[in-house]
Amino acid sequence: MRSDDARSAGDATNAPPRCASPRSASHAALLEDETPAVCGAGDASPASHALLENDAAADGCCCCRNERCTNHAKVLTVALVLFLSITCAQFGLALLARSNTLLVDCASMLVDSATYAGNLWAVCRETNDPEDAARGALVTSGLSILVLAAITAWGLSGAVQDLRRRHPPDRVNAEIVLILGIFGLVFDAATLLAFRAWGHTEEDDETGIELVGTGEEHDFEDIERTADEMNMCSAFSHVAADTIRSVTSVSLGLLIMLRPDLNGAKWDAYATLIVTATVLLGSVHLAVDWCRVARGLARARRRAEILSKLTPRRVFEESKDSEECGSLV
Repeated sequence: MRSDDARSAGDATNAPPRCASPRSASHAALLEDETPAVCGAGDASPASHALLENDAAADGCCCCRNERCTNHAKVLTVALVLFLSITCAQFGLALLARSNTLLVDCASMLVDSATYAGNLWAVCRETNDPEDAARGALVTSGLSILVLAAITAWGLSGAVQDLRRRHPPDRVNAEIVLILGIFGLVFDAATLLAFRAWGHTEEDDETGIELVGTGEEHDFEDIERTADEMNMCSAFSHVAADTIRSVTSVSLGLLIMLRPDLNGAKWDAYATLIVTATVLLGSVHLAVDWCRVARGLARARRRAEILSKLTPRRVFEESKDSEECGSLV
């Protein structure tokens, strides 16, 4: 009877912890280390401990990440298809309308499409290493920020050159600018609805609360989740920037149609200035967030290296304690 009670107590003590993050293998180990050791609490071997941890990771840890990856993949797929469609249609019409704003918008949407493809790869790539997943999300989001800033700076330089001319040639087709701006707003609204429907899951909030509550918010799992959210935030910034460009195109088309006496090329340059300034400000904010996540990843890596150096000593002490417990029994 006493042996049955001891065995049940050992099973309760060695039960695998509940999944608290998309990949909580290391987090579960940390939670298990915080549990005080009891002599004779269980007869499980190290191999059985490893099997229990692997079962916990396979049963409870992948479901959260799969749900998040599926939702994020839906958002990025919708954005990729919509932006590629309108980019192909707008490129020829932008040349026909002779609008620098539409050409900048077209080039930006082409870059946005490539960015969505990279973000989709970062979300859907299968890896069991949280550090590797966080690094992949950082790379794609960093490239997204750099490309967005570069294409915006290119459009800004073209607008400045047009404004430096006293009388730039007025060849802007207001009707095409207005129609493309309206279609752009429709496509942007559809993409924003996709972000609203699938861009966030309740597991993200629950995971973040549990990680902070255990004091392990600097683990690779938390850094991976933050990098993944920043990856989606960089994709959302491209949609927001294109929405601003679409609103500017609609305003420009209406202005030129209502005031035919105005120089369309000059006002097109003014519209380009507004668009590029807004996008650059958003890029600066994303760059600050990227640096913060990269610094957190480096800090977590240093912490993991320190823990790896202390692991042999801890294993030796645990084996010594188990031998003493065995001798007492």
